[in-house]
Amino acid sequence: KKSLETVIEAAEIDNLEISADTLKKRTLKSITSEQLKVLKTLEGRVFTHRWQLDEALAELSPEFQFKKGNAVENDHLHSLLKQLYDNFRL
Repeated sequence: KKSLETVIEAAEIDNLEISADTLKKRTLKSITSEQLKVLKTLEGRVFTHRWQLDEALAELSPEFQFKKGNAVENDHLHSLLKQLYDNFRL
C-alpha cells in the first residue's frame, strides 16, 4: 500500500512557480536565511510536480535534504515543504 501512495504522489500534477512577488508577499514560517537564498535562486522556475521542487532544493542546499534517522528535523522540513507548495501553487 505504501508504494502505491508513493507512485500516486509522484504522478500528481501540482504547478508551482517560484516568483519574486510570492517570496516578498508571503510569510514563510520558520524559514532560514539560507533557505530563502536558495529559493531566490529558483525564481522564475515552474515545477509540474512537488517532487521536482524537492529535488531542486535538495541539490542546492543540505538544508533541504532529509536526514536519515533524524525524525524531528525531517518533520520540520516536511512541514516547510508543505508551506512552500501552498505558497507557490499556481
